[in-house]
Amino acid sequence: VRKDWLETSRARFEAAGLESGDEASGEGGLQAGAELYGEINFDSLAVALEAVRARHGGLVGAPGSETFIDIGSGSGLPVVGAAALHQWNAAIGIEIVPELHEVALRNAQRWRDALGSTGTAEPETDGENVRFVCADALAPDDEVAAGLYGAADVILCLCTAFSEPMMGALAAQLALAQDGAFLITATVPLPSARWQLLETLFLPMSWGATNLFIQRKQDDFPRWLDLHRPQ
Repeated sequence: VRKDWLETSRARFEAAGLESGDEASGEGGLQAGAELYGEINFDSLAVALEAVRARHGGLVGAPGSETFIDIGSGSGLPVVGAAALHQWNAAIGIEIVPELHEVALRNAQRWRDALGSTGTAEPETDGENVRFVCADALAPDDEVAAGLYGAADVILCLCTAFSEPMMGALAAQLALAQDGAFLITATVPLPSARWQLLETLFLPMSWGATNLFIQRKQDDFPRWLDLHRPQ
């Protein structure tokens, strides 16, 4: 990882004084139904995004031309972290739990306030382009969530606590993603032949170290051609 880039980005992120989901819900995390809340560490997110850029040919568009989406974005820390690490067209979080969504909205305002106070011209994402949506990211009839996937260049999903049906629903939703989009998941990869596994990283999270899987959505035509090639 580029040391100067990481240190400068981390300093901007920490200067915003953001609120974590654990702080909002008390020690031990927020229990929301069957889902236990946890977050990716800033440095781990940086390592994953740098892997996408440096080893897999991603994040090479013009500054401010790409979109980051976090599915199950919680307090919004990974979204703001991504905004500190890269200049996106938009960095968007989708969260189903209203209490965590409210924390994310407060963090978005803190990020905007922090940028306004520094007057910096560093290549972070403008505060107005950091957004949060309270929606069910896995529901096929949720037009708000589904409408975001087609524009995403990098998608993050900490799916450690996802059940098998939830992973299937995630795969169905991400069929809407554009070819060439990158996906970063925690603990398990997306169960879909359309998403090629590029790399596995073992990195710390708020609950302990786990595997991060980097996948890329493939053009379906070459696979279709292989299946239908005369023997």
